[in-house]
Amino acid sequence: MFYAMIRRLARIALGWYYRRIEISGADRVPADAPLLIVANHPNAMIDPMLVATTLARRVTFTGKATLFENPLLRLFLGAIGMVPLRRASDERARRQAGGAPDPKRNEDAFRAVIEALGRHRAVLIFPEGKSHDEPGIAPLKTGTARMALQARAAGVRRLAILPIGFVFEDKGRPRTRILVEIGEPLPVDDWASANASGASDAVDRLTAEIDRRLRAVTMNFETASAAGEVARFSAMLAAHGFGPLGSGTRWADEVALSRRIDAARLLLDSAAASGGEHARRADALRSRLRGIEEVARRERLDPRDATIDTSLGSGAWFVVREGAITAIAVPFALVARLLNWPALTLARSVAMRRSESGSDPAMQTILIGAPLVLLSWATLTAVVWRFAGALVAPLALLALPLLTDCDFALRDRAERARARARAYLRFRRDPALQQTMVAAMSAARNDATALENELLAAGAAGRHSVNVA
Repeated sequence: MFYAMIRRLARIALGWYYRRIEISGADRVPADAPLLIVANHPNAMIDPMLVATTLARRVTFTGKATLFENPLLRLFLGAIGMVPLRRASDERARRQAGGAPDPKRNEDAFRAVIEALGRHRAVLIFPEGKSHDEPGIAPLKTGTARMALQARAAGVRRLAILPIGFVFEDKGRPRTRILVEIGEPLPVDDWASANASGASDAVDRLTAEIDRRLRAVTMNFETASAAGEVARFSAMLAAHGFGPLGSGTRWADEVALSRRIDAARLLLDSAAASGGEHARRADALRSRLRGIEEVARRERLDPRDATIDTSLGSGAWFVVREGAITAIAVPFALVARLLNWPALTLARSVAMRRSESGSDPAMQTILIGAPLVLLSWATLTAVVWRFAGALVAPLALLALPLLTDCDFALRDRAERARARARAYLRFRRDPALQQTMVAAMSAARNDATALENELLAAGAAGRHSVNVA
């Protein structure tokens, strides 16, 4: 009951901070097998919240033992069944300078995890061992592999390791998007049977396999600037025919395209695939895309809006549709705005002042804002109870989350509608500008596709020649 309530609150809080959470591969989650969930860890407490709200199964969490030093947090973590893990870095900090951590520090934690797996539970592990702001996953610790192999040695059968990757559009910025991508589960029994020889390095080889599968569902770059450039280019190259509102492609589609762009970039960097002509064309493509970005920035346009219909009929229908939606939704959204504005504004302000890393804004806003919003809701419900009676008060309490969702949805829609209206008016005044942008984006898309195909063919030919040799 408590877990279900916390899960519901987490889903509400995530929906308020982030605009859309897309889930890919939900059908890959085993229904009842013991499960070790491995996930990348870019966004502190947001990451376990995403796992809890994505998976239909109840999840047993693991977390750093230092969290349990806070008495109130210890009560909460104990209530949801979190298993504390003692990191080597935390143990070293506790001991005298130069002291080695206790190798048996996590025996109880391992025992608790293996017992949970024996009861066919799903256990969440962050194998990087820390949350961080790096543009790729950190080197994995061996704990997950050791847990999996110890569980199998203890008689746990049908155990699977399930990789889950989080890709954030901008983890610290409100109303952005998240992709939760679930990879192919790794059956530990099958892996152990196929790797029966050389058991001495089984932990390292299983850790390497987990790393490979986790990288397949995440984005990994050398630098943040490279990550940003690939994300911007993929958004432009993914822009085809947009819907009436112009919400754009799915975030999952942009992430998939980002992976293709990055793969092509890596092929260009390899000596086998990157000839002078390929490098020249890649530079020309990058210059073309940067030119489109510069025009869009100068004109205050989103490049993805270049394909909008600028006919009078389309504009009239846009005004009618958005006007009707706004007229209907504004009264409800306004009520929620008035009720939630003090709590959310205070939470956001405090969170920004206290933030020291990229994961702090979302985490701090939710930690501070959720109790304040719940307190304001409780106060309003008590007032309604006092003046309208016990029958009306529960209805008011049930309506508050719906009103808040309406407020956020209307804000998102209004922001997008303003951008679309600006593009519509600008292109009406200067049709040549739209034609130029559309032509440039189409040419860039064609060049990118041709270059990718040639690089893949060159890479395949290189691998073939190596295999033949």
